[in-house]
Amino acid sequence: MKVLHVISMLYSGGVERWLTDLCVRARARNMDMEIAVLQQKESLFAQLAREAGIQIHYCPGGGANPLPFIANLRSLIRRNGPYDAVHSHIHLYSAFATLAAYLENVPVRVAHSHNVVSNQTGRLKRRLYLTAARQLVWRFSTHRMAPSSPALEDMVGSGWRRDSRSFVMPCGISLAPFQTAIPDSARRPAFGIDRDAFVIATVGRLSSEKNSDFMVDILGELLRIEPKAYLVMIGEGPLRETLQAKAAKGNFSNRLILAGLRSDVPQVLRGIADIFLFPSPPPPRGNEALPIAVVEAQACGLPVVISDGITSEAIFVKNQVTQRLASESPSAWAQAIVEFARSHKTDPELAGQAFHSSPFSIERNMDLLRTLYENNRG
Repeated sequence: MKVLHVISMLYSGGVERWLTDLCVRARARNMDMEIAVLQQKESLFAQLAREAGIQIHYCPGGGANPLPFIANLRSLIRRNGPYDAVHSHIHLYSAFATLAAYLENVPVRVAHSHNVVSNQTGRLKRRLYLTAARQLVWRFSTHRMAPSSPALEDMVGSGWRRDSRSFVMPCGISLAPFQTAIPDSARRPAFGIDRDAFVIATVGRLSSEKNSDFMVDILGELLRIEPKAYLVMIGEGPLRETLQAKAAKGNFSNRLILAGLRSDVPQVLRGIADIFLFPSPPPPRGNEALPIAVVEAQACGLPVVISDGITSEAIFVKNQVTQRLASESPSAWAQAIVEFARSHKTDPELAGQAFHSSPFSIERNMDLLRTLYENNRG
């Protein structure tokens, strides 16, 4: 079975990491998964994909005029196919990916939403585009899916609930990396952190939609309550220099650690963190569908503090997660973090039990997708 996944780029983020892992695991199930990227941007995940032998194709497009992208994807499918399925991860632009696949007679065409970004306010031109794109997704995709209900509704509207070919599938993880020995490179001394420090960790793009600057504000307030506090941010993004400048202005640069992109996130979380923080704002400023980082933090057994911008569908270790309003002040968040960490310690055993009864396994993803592709390829 041969499947082509279409994604904007393999740069950074939980979806890219999940897709790379999915493609690697597909081989054990006699499936050949390839990836088409709209933007050629070198990064850790592109490198890991190539090292794993995953075929990556460059398919330029994504602009206001979709016709060149449609033509490029059709050509790619003809050159490298035939494909049993084209699985598109570019939100409403999947309308054009599934159209191209339809024109090339690909039997299974999946439109997969990973964001909540398409609010219907704003300029008329934008609203017309969203309406037309949704209609095209319904017309040319054979299946619609997303990791959460809000993300699926954002792409195709509330009608998905009455459609048997539209469904929610959380992006899963493997529990194995959360059970292996932690190497020295993922422990506190490797980051210059004292063993008795109070460490908050987060994973995600350094950007406004992740509320990255707000987290640095929280750190400033937190140091008034807990002088041994550190904030470790795993990820990259456009706000790196802004965050460094804010910490320098507050005279706590040594307590903000920007760890960059890493392939050992589970080990780092287990090796350094006392608590996990994820305060992404609700839409329209935020765009979270169901953040994989929040799932990973729970799999570590960490206490987790998230915002109201995160769907409750992301919570599977209920006793270990608390939710706050993104609109609350940094000082309120700081106080909540300290209190929750004091009353909730890391509990890997509880996390393991909850994980096995949850839908967050990448093996379950593989079972569902293989069944979907096989049963509908004709």
